[in-house]
Amino acid sequence: MRLREYREKPPEIVTIDGIDYTLNNDFADCITTIEALCDEELFDFEKAEIIISNMYSEPYPEDTNEAIRLAVNYLMQGREITEQDQKRPVVLDFEKDEQWIYDAFMRIGIDLYKAKMSYWEFMSRLRELPGDCMLSRVIYWRSVPYGKLSKEEKAAIEKIGKDKIFIQNKENAAERSDEYNEFMALLKG
Repeated sequence: MRLREYREKPPEIVTIDGIDYTLNNDFADCITTIEALCDEELFDFEKAEIIISNMYSEPYPEDTNEAIRLAVNYLMQGREITEQDQKRPVVLDFEKDEQWIYDAFMRIGIDLYKAKMSYWEFMSRLRELPGDCMLSRVIYWRSVPYGKLSKEEKAAIEKIGKDKIFIQNKENAAERSDEYNEFMALLKG
């Protein structure tokens, strides 16, 4: 994405079949949408319903495929998924990391339970969290092969518990839905 495009305001309105629809850009609703898309127990049609109901107000767009495509594009912040993205380890899980995310934002003076911000602003602030906060450390640990971590880092992980730190993939990525792969790539480094 070019800098001048990044400075532009995130899209709030999308046009589908000549009709303008307002996208729900609230960070909490967008995260709820992403969590649903990453839920391996939901069928694709259930995920589609969640995208439409969370990202649009009634009356919903008739062209659901286009509505989903544009909502996913918003959640991906306009960037395309690359093959390299697909190979990166998952470093963030909104549900598993909820407390660390909350704590990290409180550290910079933002109470996420009270905050009103767009998803794009939330993601920007998430990427810029201090490197010494617990969430940043956990993301780093997940992004580096375990064998390459220092003794001190391994000791810290053991103290917290590997099950609390590392994300377990339950099934092969090739078997997951396209939406799941796109959103897992979004959560990668």
